[in-house]
Amino acid sequence: MSDVVRLELPLPPSMNVYWRRGPNRSPKAKFPVVTHISAAGRAFRRHVKLIWQAAPRRTKLTGPLYVFGALFPPTLASDVDNRIKSALDALEHAGVYGNDRQVVDVQFYRAGTVGRGNEGSLLIEVGPLEWKSLTVEEFKKSAGWE
Repeated sequence: MSDVVRLELPLPPSMNVYWRRGPNRSPKAKFPVVTHISAAGRAFRRHVKLIWQAAPRRTKLTGPLYVFGALFPPTLASDVDNRIKSALDALEHAGVYGNDRQVVDVQFYRAGTVGRGNEGSLLIEVGPLEWKSLTVEEFKKSAGWE
């Protein structure tokens, strides 16, 4: 299992916080408003990159991957699905894998809470996955949908 990466990360920012819209200040701007990663999102990405750089194994993963994440937010009010994309983007930015398109199986769940006033955390595992692309018909047949 040497190709499996396990990291303990801070709680990813919610997508409601990760993305921001603001004025386009480019002199060649075609659109007056642009979407960009917020300061909180950039800070999270930097933090994940530092954690990855300190990890004992830092070989970029290739091929199809699975990602398994156990979230520990401060309270039950945190949406699990709202944290996935920012975590996947940060792992790509850090160099864990080349592109988050490699991720073909994603499982995140809320494992527990750490209590109000605490930062929260994400235990994440990324590893190789044997995967075969299917057509809709092949999937239906293999899953017993027919």
